[in-house]
Amino acid sequence: MPLLRRIALLVWVAPCSVVGMALVALVLALGGHWRLGSGTLQAALRDGSWIARRSPFHAITLGHVIVAVDEAALVGSLAHELVHVRQYERWGVVFFVAYPLASVWLWMRGRRPYWDNPFEVQARELASTNLEIPVSFEP
Repeated sequence: MPLLRRIALLVWVAPCSVVGMALVALVLALGGHWRLGSGTLQAALRDGSWIARRSPFHAITLGHVIVAVDEAALVGSLAHELVHVRQYERWGVVFFVAYPLASVWLWMRGRRPYWDNPFEVQARELASTNLEIPVSFEP
């Protein structure tokens, strides 16, 4: 991918990634770890931490940042979360509004806000194909 396109994607997604980095700072303060991979900053809490046991999610993506409750969740959800990274690259900061609006719209229609959310449906479908998800940015 051309360098200018890489830079443009980083800038387009940066506001979302900054929020993700704040979450990574919290993970690190709680004894977690981080790494770079697949064009993302990835972080996970310590295995067995009380937060990991009580968290309502296994992993969350915020821009080019993926945060998981533990290493197993990070590895197990990586393909799914990388689809969300590509969605952020397509939607930019608008994703912060589009995702919850889609969930609210579904809920108002008696559907499941998470499971029927088109962003989640796409992430599950693409992650389950076992096809390599193209990496848009590699430092």
